Amino acid sequence: MEDTLSIGGVWLNESKAGKKYIKGTVSPYKIDDAPKDVQEAIETLRGYDILLFKNDKKEEGSSQPDYRLCFSKPRPKSDAVENTFGGKEEDDQPF
Repeated sequence: MEDTLSIGGVWLNESKAGKKYIKGTVSPYKIDDAPKDVQEAIETLRGYDILLFKNDKKEEGSSQPDYRLCFSKPRPKSDAVENTFGGKEEDDQPF
């Protein structure tokens, strides 16, 4: 896929509460061929966590997204954080 730019990877995780989410990091390894503004945007996010949460509040037939995409600075593993939908989760992972 020549027109695709890989900027990191993600893995499926499960919180202690049993909620599944996807987490990874922005870690591009070959962005030299990308336009300058794209390179700058990617460099701004380098090292951030990529998080995908299922939108459990989506109403059937609505145009709401199935998942929410978030970028977060890595946090200490012991922190309890509030996820995008207002619930607190404590986990070995930041979310």
